[in-house]
Amino acid sequence: MLARHQRPLITNARSFSAIYSPSADSAIAAGEIFELNVTLTNQGDRDAIIRVYLDETSQPIWRWCKLSSQNLALATGQSSQINLQIPIPADTPPGVYSYLVVVDAARTYPQENPLQHQAKLTVLPPVQSVVKVNDPTFNLLPISSSTKPIALPVGDKIELEVIVNNRSNRVDRFRLKLIDLPDSWWQVTYPEGIRERGLVEDTDSLALNPRSTATVKLQIRPPATAKAGQYSSTVRLQSSNLPDLVLLDIVYFQIASDNRLDWELKSLVAEINSKPGKFVLLFHNRGNIQRQVRLAVKEKREKPVCNYTLASEQIELLPKSDRSVELEIEPKRRWRKPWWGKGLPLEFQVECQDLHQLPLSPQQQTGTLVWQARPWWHLVLVILAIAGSLTGLGFLIWWLLKPPAPPKIIEFGAESSVYRAANGDSVSLSWEISHPRQIANISLVGRSPDGKVISEAIDFDFSQGLPEELTEFCILQRVLNCRNIRTDARQPGDYLFELIVASDEAKHPDIR
Repeated sequence: MLARHQRPLITNARSFSAIYSPSADSAIAAGEIFELNVTLTNQGDRDAIIRVYLDETSQPIWRWCKLSSQNLALATGQSSQINLQIPIPADTPPGVYSYLVVVDAARTYPQENPLQHQAKLTVLPPVQSVVKVNDPTFNLLPISSSTKPIALPVGDKIELEVIVNNRSNRVDRFRLKLIDLPDSWWQVTYPEGIRERGLVEDTDSLALNPRSTATVKLQIRPPATAKAGQYSSTVRLQSSNLPDLVLLDIVYFQIASDNRLDWELKSLVAEINSKPGKFVLLFHNRGNIQRQVRLAVKEKREKPVCNYTLASEQIELLPKSDRSVELEIEPKRRWRKPWWGKGLPLEFQVECQDLHQLPLSPQQQTGTLVWQARPWWHLVLVILAIAGSLTGLGFLIWWLLKPPAPPKIIEFGAESSVYRAANGDSVSLSWEISHPRQIANISLVGRSPDGKVISEAIDFDFSQGLPEELTEFCILQRVLNCRNIRTDARQPGDYLFELIVASDEAKHPDIR
């Protein structure tokens, strides 16, 4: 009896949803009609037009379907069903055929991806209305179904017994094979055949006497690279006497999940100076399921010193596959680079998280990047720069705080060494004095050779600048240049004139 499994499959909640029935792999005899029902629900906020169709890659099922594409208009919150009828031609060879159903609402919800449902349909030989009593039969043990597959641990094998019953009146020879699994996955062991003249026939088939039974061993051993999931395979028994008679049964088995995933952090450039550091994350998916992981890098400092760049922050690993992800680390605070010593060690953590909450060990890997110290001559340059800066600062302070330079008499003398009293001449003097801005007062005193004052003292007050009486005779620039300053020395005799320049008395003495 053929069983159709009608357990519904409901997709994740979104603007539109679909329930497929049957939801799993199915089996049907050639010549019958396979019905696929899709219940649609519009869960969005607007009326929708939803299209259901068989993908053209679903050959030959797409070709058998009379109406492979249908549209359905649904109001908000409304549900309805679409029925796809697929007549299976009576001459269809037995086997397993895949099909893909697509549910798309691109007109109404263009932002959402289509829903897809992938399944397999096993086509069995046509059901015979009359079963001949002499036809051979076989039973497959243990019994399995799509709802109760045989559990197969990773790396293990399934031992099946095929009990063949030759119900005819003639000797028959039987051969067994699995028609939809690779040959490397299975092995058939036949018992010893009929003995003739003391010899044992080759056991590449089963020779069976009339009205007798025998047991054939069938072993299924998937390779280590086989993906986890439910599998089904058609077991076919062929009779040499009845080559047109095809006897089929289906074995269902479930390969257990193996979620082993190893990963490690390796350094390529772990000590840096000016170029970035380089590390690589190596992933080894030793299991039989696809893995999706997300990566993140954190530095073990409150204020990170470096920028961490992953070549990819999310990766997928196929079963029994390897993958590498590069990590580049570049300091962003150049001023933190050490000046001396063995360098600055920077510890960081790479965190790995499985997107489907599958176990992952370890969840963190720790690495260390060493930021090498600067060359010694950098430190020498800094020391010289600091010393130069301190020297310049000291000179500036000295320049700002130093006392002003005192006035200095550069030149002082009479315009002429001889004057004639008879002509009414008087002695005229001239002088040059530096730093004239510091002059407070100038005094002229004429004395005789014995020190007696014989010419009245003349005072010039510079507190308000150049005295008015000197403006005609003096030029005040960087030096004070005075010419033809007349005195009251008119009497005949020798004169000794003393020029007294007074500046800031608190800092400088009078200059004579």
